[in-house]
Amino acid sequence: MKLWAGRFQKETDTLVNDFNSSIGFDARLYRQDIQGSIAHAQMLGRQGIIEAHEAEKIIGGLQAILADIEGGRVEERLIEEGAQVKAGDVILRLSNPLLNIGILQSEADLAYQENELRNTRISMEQEHLRLQQDRISLNKELVQKDRRYRQYERLYNKQLLAREDFLLAKEDYESARDQLVVLDQRIRQDDLFRSSQLESLDENIRNMKRSLSLVRERLENLKVKAPVSGQLGNLEAQIGQSIAQGERIGQVIT
Repeated sequence: MKLWAGRFQKETDTLVNDFNSSIGFDARLYRQDIQGSIAHAQMLGRQGIIEAHEAEKIIGGLQAILADIEGGRVEERLIEEGAQVKAGDVILRLSNPLLNIGILQSEADLAYQENELRNTRISMEQEHLRLQQDRISLNKELVQKDRRYRQYERLYNKQLLAREDFLLAKEDYESARDQLVVLDQRIRQDDLFRSSQLESLDENIRNMKRSLSLVRERLENLKVKAPVSGQLGNLEAQIGQSIAQGERIGQVIT
């Protein structure tokens, strides 16, 4: 259900849906996107396609955008100027909507992948059990056909059985034997494939957890803390103000 569904009579254009569906990815890939643009601008400047000063302006603008994105907006001043602080005390709390979107999307992706891993394990175990059951049935059939083939062979050697019946029993036995060989090969291949796929899924989940941990660390960095103990001075940040990453907002006088 879309929040704006009740305001329009026609369906939303697919281009709009596609654009909106990429927001979660955009929130996580902004750094790579901006860094790629910076590298492109550097290349254009080196090749003389654009003037050097133009490349520098573009690069500076992109770096400023990156700093703004990775910074935040002041939501709360927990300690006022002039107060005594201890190292590690939280002075400001910032917010970053893009970072929150990235965390929500990463958590959703991680939950989806973990669910996929569980379903894959269950599916593979069911398939493994089915193959084992098939092998038990086929092995039982092979034993029966082998016994009949040996019986028919003795009767045929004593000229008590027609040649055609003996050959049919032999063909049935050999066919069951070959089927069991093929099934054993399939079971081995299935075991290798299952191990490889589960290892790949496990690695994907480990990587996603590492990425989520890094994003959460950045969220924790939105808490501006006192680097040392002392008196807080020259606190210039105001509620609602945007603070870029690395921007100087005050000092602690020791």
